[in-house]
Amino acid sequence: MLAAGFGGAVACRVLARSTKWSARVRDAIPTMLAIGVVGLWVYGYFLREPGGRTAAFDAYAMRTFAWYVTPIGLGAAIVGWALLARRLFWRDPAFFLTVTTYSVFFFYKMRIVPEHFWSTRRFLAFTLPGLMIGLGGLVFSAAGSRTMDAMADRVVDDNETGAPQRASVWRVAIALAIACVVFIPLTIAYWRAAAPVRAHLEYAGLIPKLESLAGRFGDNDLVLVESRNASDMHVLALPLAYIYARNVLVLNTPRPEKRAFEDFITWAQSKFANVYFLGGGGTDLLTRHLTAEPVASERFQIPEYASPRDAYPAGVLRKEFDYGLYRIKYSTTPAVGPITLHVGTLDDLAVVRFHAKEKRDDGLVFRWTTNVSYVVLPSFSPDAREVTIWMSNGGRPASQPVPEVTVLLDDRVLGTTTPGDAMKAYTFTIPPDVARIAGEQEEPPRLQLRVPTWNPGTALGVNDTRNLGVIVTQVDVR
Repeated sequence: MLAAGFGGAVACRVLARSTKWSARVRDAIPTMLAIGVVGLWVYGYFLREPGGRTAAFDAYAMRTFAWYVTPIGLGAAIVGWALLARRLFWRDPAFFLTVTTYSVFFFYKMRIVPEHFWSTRRFLAFTLPGLMIGLGGLVFSAAGSRTMDAMADRVVDDNETGAPQRASVWRVAIALAIACVVFIPLTIAYWRAAAPVRAHLEYAGLIPKLESLAGRFGDNDLVLVESRNASDMHVLALPLAYIYARNVLVLNTPRPEKRAFEDFITWAQSKFANVYFLGGGGTDLLTRHLTAEPVASERFQIPEYASPRDAYPAGVLRKEFDYGLYRIKYSTTPAVGPITLHVGTLDDLAVVRFHAKEKRDDGLVFRWTTNVSYVVLPSFSPDAREVTIWMSNGGRPASQPVPEVTVLLDDRVLGTTTPGDAMKAYTFTIPPDVARIAGEQEEPPRLQLRVPTWNPGTALGVNDTRNLGVIVTQVDVR
């Protein structure tokens, strides 16, 4: 790179000293830039495909960007940019080179996985303003062309009084007509695309919920928030920390290292009045010495715009927050005894890899399992002899895989069963040796549920793309 830079500097110096070659280069650069921009547009929009080290979102970056201005608008802007660069490059070369170079780099590698249409906002800095200037350049070039001058001359007689003024008026009228042809369709397209979310207020109603939640914590409390790999609780964590000045930490994993976490809680109890945990998706952090006292639970919904990847938002969705708040304490004497867990009700520290809490119209609260889900049993007793799980297949279609559930305690299989449509209790015997090992080990045992999943979106064509196992509503260990 150093050698290339040095060689380029020498070449520029030599060309600058030659009047003949300098003039040729000055004439060639605008044309080369215009041809290059049009060529890259044709390649990026029509020909570029993913493959090798080129990801799909990089290969289709130009096509994704076309959603901002419509494909026709993008093509017109590219042509206008090329014409503008050809005519006015040397008036401001830094402008043309900056916008072009910036755009080429980001169309080549977006350097971000686009989750939806709005993720291409990174183009707003240079590319979109440059594209709009390109559209203006198309109007400018067309209105100032010799063809437009000839049309004005035919309309206005040079011998008439005030002919120059009338010719100027005609040129302005022609320019306005061209501008209308270019911009009015784009304006209509924008207006229609924005209609579903034009009156939408993103996350309306969230502030009162945040104020209520922040009011539960004092200046000397610590709030641990569930990892973003488990739920969206981090959306609440950021304003709690930066707006309401609460002491907030977001976990980096749904399964923190237990011994390190115990040491951290021991330290935190000596520095803070209370240590809270805020979660909703399931986090495995309890041990035999860590207890969780339920403090509060709330479920609410707020409006959130739809986020399709290759289309404009078609409407407003409802984003649901369902969280449980717990006070975490370290105790030198572990609690041991029977376990009753109501899944879907303040269970966030006992379940891992379950789907979000749900509630039916009849009042039943539950969670769907995934292909492998876990229930943490921190107070498991060596004398435990059976585990009972209330399950249902949730109305799984007959065309989908049979929901055969395999139940394991740690790595020991306790049995298998196939739940039906109705909610029913299924009991599994725990062998004495398995119970003794599980009850005496330092790490809390985990009940594991394995089941083939099905996808409602694929099977039924509905707007639910989750991979679902079975419904679980309660777990008892006796």
